[in-house]
Amino acid sequence: MEYVTSLWDPLCIGDRMFLFLTKNAMKKEKIPSDQLIYESEFMEFKNLNKSEKVILQLYPRYLVIRNMQARIIRQIIKLDLVKCIWIKNEEYYGIKFTKSGQNYECYTKNMKIYSSWKEALRRLVLVTDFHDEYNVTKQIGQGSFGRVYHAKRKGTDN
Repeated sequence: MEYVTSLWDPLCIGDRMFLFLTKNAMKKEKIPSDQLIYESEFMEFKNLNKSEKVILQLYPRYLVIRNMQARIIRQIIKLDLVKCIWIKNEEYYGIKFTKSGQNYECYTKNMKIYSSWKEALRRLVLVTDFHDEYNVTKQIGQGSFGRVYHAKRKGTDN
């Protein structure tokens, strides 16, 4: 993932200027505040006993992660070629962002927030949730490299 540090551009009031630190170069990009698609509170789990509240902001090409108390930008993820995995358990709904072997996970207890993010992200990232798209009916084969299952795409006859 491309991580960035944030800078404020005094010549563009209301706009944020970000400096991308990549392996080969530094690149500046602006994200106008009027391009904000969605914003809500999530939780990050540092370990089993410690969590931290964060604010996620979704822009057309970026995910901005802010500290809840100070609203300081902690991380920005450029959304090109990011894969999303939807996580559900008994207590939380989560989103796992994966790119180039790096991961970022966040969680909420609010099903409405989770569903809204899921819908917004479908247009911006690679979405993987096989069981949301297909019904697996039975195993039809097995070999030395894995198992083969019969599956039907939901909402179709195929």
